[in-house]
Amino acid sequence: MEVSLLIEELNNLRNIYNIEKETIIQTLEKILYNEFNMGEIVILNNRIYEKITKNNNSKLRKIRLSKKNINIIKDLLTKELNKISIKNKVKILKNKYFLNVIKGKIIGKNNFAYIIEFNGEIGFLYFNKSKKEYEIGDIDYFHINKIKYNDKELLVILDDSSSKITQYIIYNELSGIYIKKFFIKGKKIILYTNTKIEKKKIKELEEILVKKQIIIKDKNE
Repeated sequence: MEVSLLIEELNNLRNIYNIEKETIIQTLEKILYNEFNMGEIVILNNRIYEKITKNNNSKLRKIRLSKKNINIIKDLLTKELNKISIKNKVKILKNKYFLNVIKGKIIGKNNFAYIIEFNGEIGFLYFNKSKKEYEIGDIDYFHINKIKYNDKELLVILDDSSSKITQYIIYNELSGIYIKKFFIKGKKIILYTNTKIEKKKIKELEEILVKKQIIIKDKNE
């Protein structure tokens, strides 16, 4: 009966961390090996078996664990799956956003940073790294500068000064228009393209990129 509780916990953890069943079993197998010197495991009919191989013959041995040991395993399993979940989340965040630029909302601040919400995630913009001052409720573009993580949590560090923000806005606003390259020189942004861009669109872009002048040049220059 005690082992069935462990299997129930495996299903709960799978739902909480959204981790593949195979990965959870491998993690459990690793814990059982480290803590109880067990080998490969198999789950059948709500029971956990250890696979024993001897003289090229294999058989399954039913695993019996005390409630105390099951609680130890559950704690270790939760910690390991949390680590895996955080690492998976880091991979997703690093590849999810074009140029690592996000549009976020200031939802608060602490003694060191603005707290920014974006797509259900939370990021932090340190005051000493911010080029602007924000009020609660302000919405702006930010760049994912760094993602830190430890065994317990993930920390997304943002900045609002990366040139990638400007690049993102240009590509986003001029969607479908081929931009070969662009340069930022002080308050001027020089775009190289052979596509005609309406003056109205350029004006709109300049308003978004506050205090920046857009200069269009032929891509062959």
